[in-house]
Amino acid sequence: KSIDLAKSAIARGDNKVKIRELGKAIRILQEGLMGNLDLQRGGEVAANLLRIYEYCGMRLVQANVRGDSGALDEVTRLLGTVSAGWSEMEVAGRAQSVKYSS
Repeated sequence: KSIDLAKSAIARGDNKVKIRELGKAIRILQEGLMGNLDLQRGGEVAANLLRIYEYCGMRLVQANVRGDSGALDEVTRLLGTVSAGWSEMEVAGRAQSVKYSS
């Protein structure tokens, strides 16, 4: 949501909203996503997610500095792919639970 609001702010030249919303998006990325990775137990998957999240953070900063809505589109696509992967794993996990409880 914050990325979408920042993209709209860039389009209308509203720097105050752009800065506020990208700040929120960066905090969510750092504190919510990166902050919850367990690099010890997560192995290669956690390390790969960390790299994706770090890249997204860099692109958000670039979008803020340059007013680059293309960078925001890229971050949205990347995080959408990660989110879809988590959803697929959740569905697969539920299917496994049903299989083993039957």
